[in-house]
Amino acid sequence: MIALGRRLGYSGNLAVLLTTIVGTNIGYTALLPYLPRISERLGLSATELAIFLTGFAVTKILGQPVGGYLADSWGLRATALVGLVAAAIGMSFIIFADTAEPAILGRLIWGAADGVLTPVLYRSLTVISAEHGRDPTSGYAHLGSVAVLSFAGGPLVVGLVYPFADYPAVLAATALLTLVNALVAWVVLPDRARSVPPAEDVPAARSERLRPLLRAIAFFAIVDLFANLLWAAAEPLVPLYLARAYEDPTGRAAWVLGLGMLVFAAANQLLARVSDWWRLPRMASVGIAVLGVSCIALNAVAVLAWGLIGIAVFMVAQAYIYLIARRGIQQHGGGTGRAWGIFGMFGDTGLVLGSVIAVWLFEAFGTRAFSLLGVGALLVAAVLAATVRGLRPGPVPAAAPDRRVETQVS
Repeated sequence: MIALGRRLGYSGNLAVLLTTIVGTNIGYTALLPYLPRISERLGLSATELAIFLTGFAVTKILGQPVGGYLADSWGLRATALVGLVAAAIGMSFIIFADTAEPAILGRLIWGAADGVLTPVLYRSLTVISAEHGRDPTSGYAHLGSVAVLSFAGGPLVVGLVYPFADYPAVLAATALLTLVNALVAWVVLPDRARSVPPAEDVPAARSERLRPLLRAIAFFAIVDLFANLLWAAAEPLVPLYLARAYEDPTGRAAWVLGLGMLVFAAANQLLARVSDWWRLPRMASVGIAVLGVSCIALNAVAVLAWGLIGIAVFMVAQAYIYLIARRGIQQHGGGTGRAWGIFGMFGDTGLVLGSVIAVWLFEAFGTRAFSLLGVGALLVAAVLAATVRGLRPGPVPAAAPDRRVETQVS
């Protein structure tokens, strides 16, 4: 298994890593067009439907620190296998459910499994990059682009097959793909990350070493949380704004949001090529500030051309922050599974908070909601600029010859 991973080289290992998210992501968004059928078939109440939808995100948040711990304790390969198999099991619960309870349970299991898998992906990418002497930034860019495009692929798949395939068939196909990914990941991915403390590792020295790492993880987690919050807020606000201006906003909303996803995927690839100077921690405040300006611009989203320009700038800034935050965890936060798990837990919380805050702002302030978010982003950017000083590179694990890595954060 180790020899096969080496023979594949960097590109082959990266391809395997990227395919592990395709099945779960396509399955996640493929369910959305079927929600009326699912609700009718299972007899979901409004509360049960809300749990079915939001429960995935909540258990994914909770699963990430668990996945980070297991990645450092069990190893990357075993944890990836557990996460992918558990995701397929969660999908199976939904496929065979005739009532609300097993479907909701399956959705919660699936979300937790996705959370367990996330820190494994980032940790594996860091290890593979180190083993092959590559900058992991391009790998992070590929991972972000594939994630967004596979999310977009779910509704596209449904559009092609819905005349002759209901949601159990679509979900069964994605579950099968996920199991295939689990087998391939077990064969190819790096093995275990060992923790070997230095000889002078007394409690005082250990505390002194961990303090800057935790500060760095907290800084980049807040950056990612706020960027995710704005992204999640934009998704409902765009159609809500357009509904005030047009009788049927569906087409315009699809153009604006669809362009945004494509821009994010493309911008990741382009921004990964710029000098590392542009991805230093202090540049996070610049990215958040650009997000704030683009939010203010999106206040005029009812004018289609202005909306397309605004969402393009917004998504370029999102891609920029995505790369800065992940480079920061790898360079300043130690890059261990635990670091990625904590980072992901707080960062993904923004995806849950964003839509709630957006709906509340729109109900309370109407079409001033985007402007308020923009002003908030500018204030956050100022705070980040004032607190970034003092971050210094943490101990980044190097790859060992036997595909194991040494880490100083346990």
